[in-house]
Amino acid sequence: MPGELRYDFSTSGILAAIVALGTTERAVATNLFGEGIRGRRGQECDCPLANYLKAVVKGATEAFIYQDDEGLLYIIVKSGTEQVACVVGGPAKLFVVRFDLGHHSRLEATDVAA
Repeated sequence: MPGELRYDFSTSGILAAIVALGTTERAVATNLFGEGIRGRRGQECDCPLANYLKAVVKGATEAFIYQDDEGLLYIIVKSGTEQVACVVGGPAKLFVVRFDLGHHSRLEATDVAA
């Protein structure tokens, strides 16, 4: 399972963590769900992929996922004052786009009243 591993705080570590989620959008969603990772649609720092990276990248304190006007999907992971940024495509990008459109609703965080 992806969450059992810890990845280095580096571009190669972040990309390895993403690749470990699977080679299809469905595999990404299934692995995130299996790890108990949840998130919120349209929230760049609280989407399932950002929350996963915060959980598996060594020293990660923040993670942001956003898509620019040209359709590139950026990932920024921070550790203290340092940050690593990369651009991803493939199944991870497709997952993020479709999650924000309402697909994979089982991965949406739910608010529980106290």
